[in-house]
Amino acid sequence: MSSVGTQLTIADLERLPADGMHSEILRGELILLPPPKSIHTIIADNLKDSLRDYVRPRELGRVLVEAGYRLFDDHRTCLQPDVSFLSASRIAATSDDDHFQGAPEIAIEIISPSESASDVEAKNSAYLEAGAKAIISVFPKTRRVHVVLAGNRRHWLVDGETLSLPEILPGWEIPVAEIFGR
Repeated sequence: MSSVGTQLTIADLERLPADGMHSEILRGELILLPPPKSIHTIIADNLKDSLRDYVRPRELGRVLVEAGYRLFDDHRTCLQPDVSFLSASRIAATSDDDHFQGAPEIAIEIISPSESASDVEAKNSAYLEAGAKAIISVFPKTRRVHVVLAGNRRHWLVDGETLSLPEILPGWEIPVAEIFGR
């Protein structure tokens, strides 16, 4: 992740030229990430498919890829998790010409080699502060998954274990190996 020192707003972010970089702002700081590598895309697709197959038939909401979330009213934080779950009522409350307000119920970030631990923690803190119920950070190089739940409860998962969020999506689960599967 790379940040630039000027304090930006969401309006500034929307005026940036389309240069192929993934652009977000966190508390006024621009975050630039290069386009994702293949494993990043495969992981995002595996998680999206698993969640969508659970959420859609139950009409719980939507599973979204790189949706924009305005986390706070100060217009200085707009993040795009790689995959997110947003409840039906939250979707209905959002104007078609606006970003989703507040954090998604579940934010999933696939961590790129260019992101530092402090970068990941800063995003996690912002998601929690804005009302996320779960943040899932997926680390492709180590094949580990870090889960942060509301109340700052945290745990790690590895191959052989299963990711589930019974307090948010009772009955949904995916083996960690399937998250990384091709």
